[in-house]
Amino acid sequence: MEEYRDNGCRLGWLIDRAGKQVFIYRENGSIEIKGGATVSLSGEDILPELSIQIEL
Repeated sequence: MEEYRDNGCRLGWLIDRAGKQVFIYRENGSIEIKGGATVSLSGEDILPELSIQIEL
């Protein structure tokens, strides 16, 4: 994901279904980890109308 970010990607989601986690990579270098049976994701300010739920 760092390579994507280095090439201009502003928001990335790495979904680890086995570990039941989602890693959210942002262009400022921060990484947020969400976990649980259901995870809600949004496009934040990049895709403001995008909102999805993923069942892990």
